[in-house]
Amino acid sequence: MSVPDSVKEKMRSRKAERGKRAKSRAAPEDNRGRQGGDLRSGGKGTRWHRWVPGLIVVAGVAAYFNSFEGVFLFDDDKGIVNNEGIRTLWPCGHLLSTRRPVVELTLAINYALGRLNVRGYHALNLAVHILAGLTLYGICRRSLGRSQPGDKPASASPWLALAIALLWVLHPLNTQSVTYLIQRSESLMGLFYLLTLYSVIRGNDSPRGLWWYCAAVVSCALGMGSKAVMVTAPLVVLLYDRAFLAGSLAQALRRRWGLYIGLGACWTVLLWCGVIQGVLDTTPQIGRHVGFAFKGVTPLEYLLSQPGVIIHYLKLSLWPHPLCLDYYWPVARSIAAVALPAALIVMLLAGTVWALVRRPRLGFAGACFFVILAPTSSFIPIKDLAFEHRMYLPSAAAVALVILGVHQLVVRLFNTTSTGELRRRLTSCALVVITVMVLGHATIRRNRDYHSVFAMWNSVITVRPDSPRAHSNLAIAWEARGRLDAAEQSYLTAIRIDPEYASAYSNLGTVLSRQGRTDEAIARYREAVRIDPLYVFARTKLGEALVRAGLTDDGMTELRTAAQQSPTDPIVLFALGNASSTLGDLDGAVEYFRETLRLQPTFGRAHHNLANALMGEGLVDQAVEEYRAALIDDPSLRRTRDRLCSVLVSQGRLTEAISEYRSTVRRSPGDVSARFGLADALAKSGDFEGSIKEYKELLHRKADHAEARYRLALALLEVGNRRDAIAELRETIHHRPDHAGARRVLDTVLKQEGGLEGG
Repeated sequence: MSVPDSVKEKMRSRKAERGKRAKSRAAPEDNRGRQGGDLRSGGKGTRWHRWVPGLIVVAGVAAYFNSFEGVFLFDDDKGIVNNEGIRTLWPCGHLLSTRRPVVELTLAINYALGRLNVRGYHALNLAVHILAGLTLYGICRRSLGRSQPGDKPASASPWLALAIALLWVLHPLNTQSVTYLIQRSESLMGLFYLLTLYSVIRGNDSPRGLWWYCAAVVSCALGMGSKAVMVTAPLVVLLYDRAFLAGSLAQALRRRWGLYIGLGACWTVLLWCGVIQGVLDTTPQIGRHVGFAFKGVTPLEYLLSQPGVIIHYLKLSLWPHPLCLDYYWPVARSIAAVALPAALIVMLLAGTVWALVRRPRLGFAGACFFVILAPTSSFIPIKDLAFEHRMYLPSAAAVALVILGVHQLVVRLFNTTSTGELRRRLTSCALVVITVMVLGHATIRRNRDYHSVFAMWNSVITVRPDSPRAHSNLAIAWEARGRLDAAEQSYLTAIRIDPEYASAYSNLGTVLSRQGRTDEAIARYREAVRIDPLYVFARTKLGEALVRAGLTDDGMTELRTAAQQSPTDPIVLFALGNASSTLGDLDGAVEYFRETLRLQPTFGRAHHNLANALMGEGLVDQAVEEYRAALIDDPSLRRTRDRLCSVLVSQGRLTEAISEYRSTVRRSPGDVSARFGLADALAKSGDFEGSIKEYKELLHRKADHAEARYRLALALLEVGNRRDAIAELRETIHHRPDHAGARRVLDTVLKQEGGLEGG
């Protein structure tokens, strides 16, 4: 029985309709994601899309290439140069127990590869920043491409995304997060923040979305281990989901409830690292500068000061000049300082809320700005009210809003005719190129300030001349150069600006102590302790100065008080060990030094001083091991190597002494003392030929070294070379007429030669 053609047609039609509905149900989000010129499915963008990442990389390298000449400064000393934790990469358990384990791990990798070679740290910082820029480009391209077909931002999404990423990568406001090395924590957190959001977007668009969602959770966890600002990432992802993917919060939570459980679980990383406890704890603690335990500013004062800070941040986003490493921002305590900025921020917040409701995709950018900035610009007290690196990610939202606003303005200015379209494209391209050049040039210029500690702090003083911390840090730079007079004046300037600036008093005391003005130093240390009784470093320096001045009881009292305040501070215990050694209490000194090394095993000077104390107790073998440990931790300790070699020679362990001397000479060929010791040890071991060679090399470098010339003469006599020995003895007397040994040996040799050489 045949089926009529009309019935066959209806069956085919129904089958096709069912197929369309099934396809629509299977991938509703994929269809939505491909609207508006998304580049994944080919089209015009496919050809040039491949070289966009290369353009971002080239621009970033060009702008930051001169940053590799930057030096360690400010908190770099504490976080990198003097950070004993990064000296050991494996096992890495000690790194994972810190507040920012991911950052500490990257610093340890840098140290393992190049120790304190600053270029390696800059290279990794720049790589992180460029990767963040590439991720931002991916986010913007896929987000703008989700607008309705025919919408201008949608059709121009690849170009807009490129403009946003380029301008953000080149923006000089980000130099503090890239060129200032220790602020890798901010850029690293920013990278993981962006990767989290990007992975969620890809997970929505991919048939293997689960893997992308897993990547989002991993990125979020790594971000939490980089900096606590990452705490806002799950909220930002949820807002994005509502605005671009699901259409509502309920839909977002229903479709991706597993993802949000995973993202929320990442908050436990902050709990594990002790960040949450540190913020919520209200007990005053030494060195606590963040959270409710910090009493330098109240939560209300901090909250009322932040509107002015945020307005300043916005201004720098639009006009990044002048930039400042350290604002030392004052607390806003007057109505004039609070009212107007607060009113502006309230208006911006209200506009953001309205946009989130009425135009959620536009509102998302505004929400990102405020939400990401919230942990550092709310009511949680932080010692420093303003820092430019806090704008690293929020500035991306600000740049995106400006780019989209300018794009809409250009679209309105030109009609849709072919001529108008050409003018619009040329105008847009010209604006982007000009802005890229201006921002890139500004970034290059700003990087030059990081080339020198003096350049940086002078730039800070230019912007904030009333910042006592800037003058104090400039003083530290002068002190490092040995200009104690200039350092003293800078510290006095800091104290004149802020008479309650404890660290300036303490540092000034150190300068005075180095000049031998111990009584004045003690007075400055006492003032620092009066201002801040919990200032352990100042109390420690006070105790050391009192011991040097002969006031041993008072000095030991201060040092023991410091140890009670900070029982796990190796510097305090080291000072107690030195004081005990000075007072002749070698048993006490050994105990303090051993405890110091238990807390900080790679403290080279502590090993050296422990070795000295052990030598005083006659424990030579243990002392030798401690000297060796000191050199392993810090090969530059010249006195330690000299002392070790001297002990080895005195013990008759000449082979070991020669090995140590050779190690020093290989490292520092111009080290006259080490080469003299090597030559002397070789002579004592009977290797006179080797000794002669080393003495001659020493005299080649330092011809007036009379003792080396005298010892060379003795070695020449041992090998029977009397003629050269006589010449060296006479040369010795020429350089040192009072050298009795040379005269006595010369007379003896001449008598043996029968006086033929003359008297």
